Amino acid sequence: ITGVSNLSISGTTAIAANITTVGTQLYSGAVTLTANTALATTDSNVTFSGTLNSNNTTAKTLSINAGNGTLTMNGAVGGTNVLGATTLTAAAFATGASGSIAMGANALTINTDGISIGAAISGSSTLAIAPKTANTTIGLGSSASGALNLDDAELAFLSNGFSSITFGSSSATGKITASAYTYSDYIRLYNYGANSGGIEFIGAFNTGSDNLTLYTTGTVTQGASGSISAAGLELLGTGATYTLTNTSNAITTL
Repeated sequence: ITGVSNLSISGTTAIAANITTVGTQLYSGAVTLTANTALATTDSNVTFSGTLNSNNTTAKTLSINAGNGTLTMNGAVGGTNVLGATTLTAAAFATGASGSIAMGANALTINTDGISIGAAISGSSTLAIAPKTANTTIGLGSSASGALNLDDAELAFLSNGFSSITFGSSSATGKITASAYTYSDYIRLYNYGANSGGIEFIGAFNTGSDNLTLYTTGTVTQGASGSISAAGLELLGTGATYTLTNTSNAITTL
């Protein structure tokens, strides 16, 4: 479906084709995908007010690109039948208090420059939260600054069980600042685009019995309280400078 300005659909909806609009897309009722689906707007908002599921146990992939618009999910995603591999791209991304996302064994990638998470995100595959714009800074934890910021409450919505959670991407260059938080999964901090702003730990960063990978082309430093605790620590990046001298570091395998 193309050539539509603004699209507003109420009631139960089954989507069986890709949809591209110039303006906004609003889905007020429950939505099911009967085929692999791509939704796109020209820098306009996409909003799901109700639930979003595959129509049966065969998971349908989903790609949404709202450009410089906002993508909002206020209803549960995958609560009945999970989606397949899903990529969500928008200048801002938000889930409401009822907007849980259950991915099962399928990957979820969120590309955005601003995020607000109001409900659990779960799965057993990979979760990636990456800046839409390469130089967007990332802040992890309530005490960390960054345009793409997840506070402690939002980090707590990332449920234990993912094979890995990646903050950043291979093209990202914005600085990653990490404050104190204890994670439940393997964590990867990536900003290894050219001239990266590096990574700074300002609080106790703990992955418990899981590993931590740092991949940057910039400088990695620790503040007085910025210790790292992890089962394993992997340091990657051409030209990266790692200064990890905090005396409270607790790494089982480097």
